[in-house]
Amino acid sequence: MNYDVRQQVNWGIRIYAAAILLFSLMYIGYYLYISFTWGLRQGGLSLLVSDGIFLLFLPIAAALFYFKPAGWWLNMIVFTYLLISKIVAVAANIFLLQAGLIVDQEGGMNFAIETFYIVLYLAILILFLWKPVREALNVYLERLRISAFWRIFPAALVIYALQFYAAIIFLN
Repeated sequence: MNYDVRQQVNWGIRIYAAAILLFSLMYIGYYLYISFTWGLRQGGLSLLVSDGIFLLFLPIAAALFYFKPAGWWLNMIVFTYLLISKIVAVAANIFLLQAGLIVDQEGGMNFAIETFYIVLYLAILILFLWKPVREALNVYLERLRISAFWRIFPAALVIYALQFYAAIIFLN
């Protein structure tokens, strides 16, 4: 790989890690501010469960900043989880709209936002599957006996199932 491309990829990974870290710190800070200002009410725990996946952005950012392979794997698992959950949510909303169980009050705007998130998650997954990014993070999928898909997808499904179960428990 060309030296300039390697340097650009390294800087891109560091900028991405800093952006993920900044996002997660602002997100956590926002919820801490709300909980200290208005008190952590009954809905606060369910918000922590439903948005708890964003806490995994902290180790992702740290591992990617130091070019650790674990950061790549965790990033792929978390964004696969986010993609699965967004696709399931969109499919459920389409089903509920078609069945007439809910009314689209936003006039389709919500669907556009959901589609944007799906495209964003796909773009991040595709970007991290790019060979120069994997090489910069010392991730070599060619040597794996089991496809990387079968290492990432089940872990994302397990996280999704655990989060779904925890949401059901805390909502009841």
